[in-house]
Amino acid sequence: LFQNSGPLVMGDYDYLLAETAASAEMQSIFEKQAPYTVSDLETVLSYQSEQMLNVMPLYSNLANTSQVELTTTPKYHPIMPLLAMPGWTMEDGIPVEKDAWISDVEEQVSEGLDLFEASTGIRPSGMWPSEQAVSQAVIAPMAENGIQWAVSDKQVLSQSVKLGGGNPSDASTMDITSPWMVESGGQEMMMVFRETGISDRIAFTYGDMDVEDAVADFISQVENRRSDIINAGGNPEDHLLTVAADGENWLFMSGFGSSDNGREFLHEWFDALQDHPTIRTMTPGQYLEEKGTDQLPRLEELATGSWIQGDLSTWAGEEEESIGWHRLVAARDVYMQVLNEQPNNPGLPAAKHALMAAQGSDWFWWYGADQDSGDDSQFDALFRTHLRTIYESLGVGLPPDLLDLSGNVATPTRPSSGLMEPFYDGLSFPGEWNSAAEYDAGSGSGAADITSIEIGHDTGSIHLKIGVGDIDSYLDPDSYEGGTPHIQIYLMAPNAVDNNVAQANFHTYYGMEPLNMPTTKMLWFDFNQLRSDGRMTYNTFQSQGNEEWSIESQGALGLIVADEVFEVEIPWSTADLEPNGFTRLRIVSSVYQSRAAGGGADIELAPTPPMQISMPNLESWVKILDMQDPTGDETGDGDYTYPLAGDFAPGAGLFDLEHAIIEQSAWNVRFTFTMAEITNNWNMMWGWSHANIQIYVDSAPGGNQDLFPGTYAKTSPEWGWESAVMLVGEAGPVYGMTHESSTRITTGIEARANPETNTIVATISKSIIGGDLATSRFLIVVGSQDGYGEGKLRAVDETASTWVAGGGAPANPTNLQKYHSSIWDVLLPESVDQEAMLNSYDVNTMTYAELHGLELPPIEQQVYGLTVSEVTGNSALLTWSSAKSGQMEVRVAGDGGDVVDETWASSSSDHVYVISGMSPGEDYTVTISADGVSVSASFATSEEVDTEAPEILGAEYEVDDGAYHLTFFTTEPSSIVVEVCTDVPCSSVDIGDESNYPTEQVHRYSLAVPVNNHTVTIHAMDAAGNAASMLLIESGTISDTQVNDGTQNGNGTDTGGDDQGSETNSLIAPLILVVIALAAAILVLQGTRRPSSDDMEDGHSDAEMED
Repeated sequence: LFQNSGPLVMGDYDYLLAETAASAEMQSIFEKQAPYTVSDLETVLSYQSEQMLNVMPLYSNLANTSQVELTTTPKYHPIMPLLAMPGWTMEDGIPVEKDAWISDVEEQVSEGLDLFEASTGIRPSGMWPSEQAVSQAVIAPMAENGIQWAVSDKQVLSQSVKLGGGNPSDASTMDITSPWMVESGGQEMMMVFRETGISDRIAFTYGDMDVEDAVADFISQVENRRSDIINAGGNPEDHLLTVAADGENWLFMSGFGSSDNGREFLHEWFDALQDHPTIRTMTPGQYLEEKGTDQLPRLEELATGSWIQGDLSTWAGEEEESIGWHRLVAARDVYMQVLNEQPNNPGLPAAKHALMAAQGSDWFWWYGADQDSGDDSQFDALFRTHLRTIYESLGVGLPPDLLDLSGNVATPTRPSSGLMEPFYDGLSFPGEWNSAAEYDAGSGSGAADITSIEIGHDTGSIHLKIGVGDIDSYLDPDSYEGGTPHIQIYLMAPNAVDNNVAQANFHTYYGMEPLNMPTTKMLWFDFNQLRSDGRMTYNTFQSQGNEEWSIESQGALGLIVADEVFEVEIPWSTADLEPNGFTRLRIVSSVYQSRAAGGGADIELAPTPPMQISMPNLESWVKILDMQDPTGDETGDGDYTYPLAGDFAPGAGLFDLEHAIIEQSAWNVRFTFTMAEITNNWNMMWGWSHANIQIYVDSAPGGNQDLFPGTYAKTSPEWGWESAVMLVGEAGPVYGMTHESSTRITTGIEARANPETNTIVATISKSIIGGDLATSRFLIVVGSQDGYGEGKLRAVDETASTWVAGGGAPANPTNLQKYHSSIWDVLLPESVDQEAMLNSYDVNTMTYAELHGLELPPIEQQVYGLTVSEVTGNSALLTWSSAKSGQMEVRVAGDGGDVVDETWASSSSDHVYVISGMSPGEDYTVTISADGVSVSASFATSEEVDTEAPEILGAEYEVDDGAYHLTFFTTEPSSIVVEVCTDVPCSSVDIGDESNYPTEQVHRYSLAVPVNNHTVTIHAMDAAGNAASMLLIESGTISDTQVNDGTQNGNGTDTGGDDQGSETNSLIAPLILVVIALAAAILVLQGTRRPSSDDMEDGHSDAEMED
């Protein structure tokens, strides 16, 4: 209702209109009180629709009577300096390569003027550049189109260069109130620069003041500027004080928005100005007409900038913005190519319209973390729609990055069944890849075709097995006619849900075939590194956009092993993945004639569509803080009160932090905040509406003292922060920062609220929060979230109003700046006086409150990550972790009572325990206890007892620098004893604690080469106690005292310690397997015990292995 003008409804403006706007029905609705009826609503909507047709005629008539001067912007509101710039690299470090689009600036200006003239009958002589963004390069396009003056901000003026040198000062009233002449290309025009402080008072301050006080303040500010001019020896009549503000700011970002759209203020304001003896209102055009330009100072170079921070960083310099500019550049290139080659193409007009629309500023305003609409995806979709229209109108195929990322991924013919680690030898052992997923690789049968794909993973890596038609074609490329066979593996940007990925590539390297995913990594098989044992590596290339790649790293030898198949290891870190992250992967076989991009042809892309692999949730969390915060202390410096709007019900608790838990894993930091009250009446996507939580981490000396914008606070000097994060209930505005960079980090932060439990859980990547967290200090503060507020924080004034909190101090009378904080609560021990700390600001000395946080107490014991695996009819394997070493207790209970009840002192924080002696087909509960904390798990034994011993396969050894390096594979997880026999009795060798427990199938151990004749035997035992042995090395005869001379024996070839380097020795001949029998006694393995060679040799086993 109140968006309609009361005077318009009364007919006061009829003298400017062809027909009366007076409405008795509307007048009656204005006069009545709520409740209103549906009929009232229909009347208001109908009246608004009618009066919309009067808007342009009314303004035209106002201009024709010289009451106002009308200006316009370029047609689609572009940031003209960015169109005119010949490319850039800004804060994000991503180059935007383009030409200077001066002709585009000219068309935006001329078509904007044409449209305005067609709509109003007036062709403006002044221009409001979009966002007051200007540069020297855009002067000529405006002046050539008849523009005599334009407006920008005093921040731009202060960066400009005066004729003769030097910069104007944004602190000089003489400079700010002087119009300046700027010349470019033989054309000149006048620039006026707004007085930012006074303009922002109208935009953000006066709406929350009494009308009389606001008008009096404005008059006082102008009179002060007039006095400055007189005191500087100037004539006020020659100076023009420019006030400029966006209408939506002063109407919707202040108290004006909750009343009669500021009309009361406008009337009082205009009345005061009209009657004032020393202040004269004047338009820039009127100033030019009366004063001319001869006496005006001149600028040699107009700076590049806008009224937002005096620069262009709101529209360029963040990753999302650079993606948008790359796409715009590519679309314009296509348009210009068709325009030059097919000037009669019927789609050119529609394409031009879409191109000019895509150059508008709003798309780039909402990209990145510096601005948030609440649903930025809609603006992204509209922007890409304009770009698609360019291609479609011209009959050109869409580029991949304008297509939607398909949700279609390959379905495995055999799904993954759990963690796995293969034995890297280029061969396939029984059961080795059973836990991996298998994918259909197509039906090709050529030598270079991909014939099979299996993919699995463990806690550290992705494992990939690739079968090809003829692997010798790759290993001996001379055998292949027509070029050199090659393989690349392409990885999608981690966790990508669309194609909005900066500098991603979308095509294969050699054949330029579409990959159908935003690809950021290419693993390029390096066959030049191929060794005789089949080991080789890959080079990792990082995408640079525009189908260009740069080498990022060379992998370690052995990441690929080739024999019958390719076995490939891809560490999670190579794929840039963290727990619960995912990527997509495609394998491409190619034949190239040249190693340059596009220098070959692709034989096969497999699978189709790409396969998706997710990193499992491997996180184990260690709690480093569990702390109560005093309840009811959400009062800021002592007396903060809630805004008056009903949205803030129940009026207490929304900013009251009561409890905090901080936990860390190897990848992330997790914060759990309990608030006194959580509501989400604004339907924010992360589940809460009101709290703005900011986390500052002090992890090293020094750091940044300034808290985020809008807090009006800082840290004490000894509490500078190295990393910080802001959390609100919507993903868009959330960001992290480090003290070394001003770049906002928007990935790696997730949060969710549960209003039922009043908790907010935020998980933040350690790539943002770095340092040793156990020794770090934390400052955690809570403010009121305001989507329109500075720093997304709600203002606190002296008195609460609809959307503004109360309890603040008066502003400083000199600069009208606030110095009380917008922080309501700080996580602090009860012994710290929060009120005094937040009250330590001083308005008169213009100093902010200095804050400090809390230091972490010693870490308490915790038990986590308990898993039960390798369960058989009578045994199982337990693994778990604790926050620190110390006393551990294991209790295993079944229907028949306790099977295990054991306590010991552990020197480790990672634990393994083997349970034996259970009954088949029974339910059991295991409980792990340490220092008063415990964790439990239930499991059931299988119906059958495991009596099958593990097989030892693929055993090899190297001799290098006086040591044996053993590698082998066991068909089930096994503990290992390596036994060395010489002329003295046999003994087991210390090969590390990892061999003590049956947790691994791939084994790698090293031991010193004995001086005398010797044998080396491997003993493997599974969790059920079944054992097998293998004689791996015989060096001489044990009864013979002569030292081995390095001759070959039946088990391999010893290098004899020559200078040829290490050489791999494979077991080729049949191996002697020692028959082992195990006693049926219960074997319990834990932190300090492992099976010895004596255990194995003295027992009995139901399973025997023969030669």
